[in-house]
Amino acid sequence: MKLLGIMAATRELRWPIGSPFYLRLRIADADGVLQPLDDREFALTIYRSVVLLSVPGTAASDDRGSYCEFHLDGSANAALADGPAPSWEIAELFSDGKTPLLTGSVYIAPAAPPIGTGGLLAGAYDELTWSPARATMVVTETGARGAPGRDAPSGDRSSSAVHPGFYPNAAHPVARTHDAQIGHNDLYVVPVGRKAVYFETWITNPTAVTVGWYPEVKTSDGYVRLGPVAAESSGGIGHMYGSGGTRTMPIVLNAGETLSINSDTAHATFWAHLIEFDAASPLARADIGIAGDLSWVVGDNILPVPVAEGMTVGFGVPGFGASNNPPLAVTGLGIVNGSTATVIYTGPFVVPAGGAPSAIPGSNNQFAGANTLSGCGGTFCKYFPGGMAPGDSLVINSNSSAPGQVAWTNYWLL
Repeated sequence: MKLLGIMAATRELRWPIGSPFYLRLRIADADGVLQPLDDREFALTIYRSVVLLSVPGTAASDDRGSYCEFHLDGSANAALADGPAPSWEIAELFSDGKTPLLTGSVYIAPAAPPIGTGGLLAGAYDELTWSPARATMVVTETGARGAPGRDAPSGDRSSSAVHPGFYPNAAHPVARTHDAQIGHNDLYVVPVGRKAVYFETWITNPTAVTVGWYPEVKTSDGYVRLGPVAAESSGGIGHMYGSGGTRTMPIVLNAGETLSINSDTAHATFWAHLIEFDAASPLARADIGIAGDLSWVVGDNILPVPVAEGMTVGFGVPGFGASNNPPLAVTGLGIVNGSTATVIYTGPFVVPAGGAPSAIPGSNNQFAGANTLSGCGGTFCKYFPGGMAPGDSLVINSNSSAPGQVAWTNYWLL
């Protein structure tokens, strides 16, 4: 749990007495693309009714793009603990208008907790990405300043059973709408240099009619549905799409891809559960029908899992097996029949190197039998642990080449 620094949900800055605080500000557009900040000037100010402390930002850049860094010296912040709680703001200098870019409250913590309990490491800093167009803020807490993600985690990490190394610089981005419209509702765009895992979506239906909806991913090729239609009755509150009878497999989203909700009724509330992390993570996705090659053939269809020499591909959650895997395991196989035809899928088949990817029921490389999925969203999900070696292939047999079929698997490249 994140204990110090900026809390994304409340925008409170928790700053321990005597500890320096570093903040890197990045600004993204509506598509999640980071904006250049080299010719822009910002200041971070702590104030009550008057300015108590103000520091200019220093422009710099790294492999993700440009940012503005602020350094708060902790030697004098003890004086801020007396009296009413101060506030903080980040404003752009020499800009039209007086409205600051970001604001929040300040809590002066008595002292930093010991390392390893969610406190600041030496030289730790917060990485804050703000999208004015989408009014979303993502905050991640790093290890040593100047080497994000390469040192021990400082507390702002997922509570997943997976080792934090699989989710470097993890964050829970805000992805929601409180007034959905009919059709596509884009909730979240994966920023440059990042990936995300989409797990599930929750809905509240304040309308007088039943809402039909399903999740989608938008790529450069358009919108692709990720599951069947869920029907939320009038007045339904806080129900989840992602488990039980209406579900889909978690899916890795790559930079530039968009999580969207397709709704047949306006004014419902949707909010999604995602984990966002650095693109260098070994967690990846292979698919048919989402990005790149969108076509299926009658017969064997190979999911393009790249198994390089000296590497292995792992499925499942490390430390879990089929008997105790989480109900929404990160890896496995999802098939969604988004075509208008009824399709029979057989497999998957994990075919050893040099073997024939022949989908014969009962063959010794088969992990699932035949499943008949109706058109417009019929879904099949399969969790299977294990791994693949160089030359192995993952095969799904389909009896149709109709457009709109989708299959994906998330895997660890180890």
